[in-house]
Parts: sequence; C-alpha cells; structure tokens
Amino acid sequence: MIKTHTDLAIAEFLSLQKVDLSEVAHADIVIIKNQNPGGIYHPEGCRWWSDISDIKNPLEMIRSARERKSYSKTKKWFEDEGYEIKTIEMNMHLFEQFTELYENTTLNTQRPLYIDLTLISGRIKSDNSTFVTGLFKNDRLIAGLVFYIKLDQISVHLGAKPKFPEFRGGVGGVLEVELISFAQKLGISIIIHGRSVNPAGLVGKSGIFEFKARYGFSAFPEGIWQTLYFRNIEKSLSDLVFVSVVDNTIGYLIISDGVKEEVAKKYTTLAIEHITVISFAEAKEKYAWHDSYAHTI
Repeated sequence: MIKTHTDLAIAEFLSLQKVDLSEVAHADIVIIKNQNPGGIYHPEGCRWWSDISDIKNPLEMIRSARERKSYSKTKKWFEDEGYEIKTIEMNMHLFEQFTELYENTTLNTQRPLYIDLTLISGRIKSDNSTFVTGLFKNDRLIAGLVFYIKLDQISVHLGAKPKFPEFRGGVGGVLEVELISFAQKLGISIIIHGRSVNPAGLVGKSGIFEFKARYGFSAFPEGIWQTLYFRNIEKSLSDLVFVSVVDNTIGYLIISDGVKEEVAKKYTTLAIEHITVISFAEAKEKYAWHDSYAHTI
C-alpha cells in the first residue's frame, strides 16, 4: 500500500511477496514489514527516556559546558524580560491556550506530526495528573511541555513553542531543565520524553533528535521492526537518524554529508554511544531498492 505524508510517498508491504511494483514505481521510500536483504532494518518508532536518579543538579543533564552556559544566559534573558517559568497543573483554560499555541507553531512546520489533542483534554477531565511546564507572560502560556504522571514516572505528551531566534534552541532548553527540576522535587527518577517516528529526518527534521540528545535523553526502539529502502533519498528533510542495530547492539545509523566525527558527536546520547555515520551517496548505493528484491523467496 502506498501512502503520502505531505510530499513524501511511502510504499509499505507486509512481505516481499506482497510487493506491487506499480506502486513502488511512484514511491520515494519502500518499507517491508519484516527483515529482508539489502535495506536498513529498524523499528518503525522510538521512545525517548532518561533515568535521572543519579542526577543531583538538573544542569548535569546538559551534555556540554557550552550548552550549560548558553542555558544560563537564555534563562536570565527571559526572566529579565518579564517571563515566568513554572510547572502547574493543567486545566481546560490552559488546554485552550496550548491548543492555540500548538496550531500556530508545530502544525506550521514542514511535514507536521498530527497529534490527537483530545487525549490531553480527556486526561484533564478524568484526573488531576496532567501538568504543563511552561513559559508564561501576563498569565498567558507562551511555550509549554504537557506531561502526565503515572506509576512514579513522568511522560511528556506534547510540546509547542514559538521560535526565539536570539538563542540556539530557543526556550526549549529552559523548559527541559524546569521539567527535570520538577521531577526531582517529586522524587521521580524516570522521564519518558515522548515517542518519535524512526528515522528522524524523513517525516520530521533530525533537529528534534539532536535537541533531545543534547538535554540528556536517549532514543530506544519501539514498535514493529521493518526494512527500509530508498528510491528518492533527496526527499529527506535533513540528516537521517535511524535507531537500529549497530555493531550487534542498539545504536544509531546516521546518514549525513557532514564531517563524520562532528555528526556522531551531535547525535550521541547519554545511554547509547554505538553510532555509524555514512554519506547520502553511500546510503543511496547501499540501501537502494531494486525490483529484483520483489522476487526474493
């Protein structure tokens, strides 16, 4: 079956025997829902999480001294400009503000991910475990991370924030540190920071992967494992980051034309360091779809 996501055409089949070559001819990506030769074997999604039980200061979650310094400057700027950074329980008034924010930011990005916001409103109405870590000004939500608490874990549901071009990472880093600080105050050690499609860079830009890695979170496999082949690799939005098997263990396969050492450093996370970086030209040759695969038994 072929499906489209904005301008990206993806042909998906349960097995090589089920491949329809007429659909493949119009696809940018071919996915087979099991392990097959020639492609990249990876799960369809990944889950982000971190164990902060050994973290004494939330700033320890930021990987580099440079980033910690940048965070301090950014936080001070917001406070000097009259913004307030806090975590409070969600209500329907805040939900309406967040919905407007989400529609004006996240949904305006290229190839946006559509999230059912009724999941948030349903939680607000049914219990009191939903919160927002937010940037506020004059009691108005300017940016926020919505999360809920369950079984002594924090699970981030969704984030939305406008751009602040004055700073690398904008307000995102300030919210992340506030979230970690809030978890510590409650004695919560596990933060699940949402789920993502795999790889990063096709449906959403890999900058999201880089950002979460920068603030101490790691991506782990989730969902059905499948084999991906390229027909039009030029349709990628940015670097491609696959959560996959690297050196016989869970790691990241990164397709990028950047300097390999710098690229590997950019996407390394606290929990996973097994990384392979290849160029787009190498990936196009190594992981290209060939119609002969459809006749493999």
